[in-house]
Amino acid sequence: MNLHLTPDLEQIIREKADSERYQSTDKVIRTALHLLVKRDLILDDVRQQIQKGWDSAEAGNLVDGEEFMEQMLAELHEEILREEAYTADQLVAAN
Repeated sequence: MNLHLTPDLEQIIREKADSERYQSTDKVIRTALHLLVKRDLILDDVRQQIQKGWDSAEAGNLVDGEEFMEQMLAELHEEILREEAYTADQLVAAN
């Protein structure tokens, strides 16, 4: 596989590879692709949740706005904690 990168992207990859966080350009690219896949999964889940909400609303199943926001914020907080733990585990495993 050949990659054609702009000079700006090449510089970003080199700078990341030269940092203490990554050991090589391969590691930088693998990490970026992992994050891209994860982002796509999250976006797919969000789209599914939105559709589920629309379907529920159309069926007449509605909830109080404040209750909904409290639940969503709690779920977001849990997701952030899981992501921080995952990232910490990955950093430890990489070293």
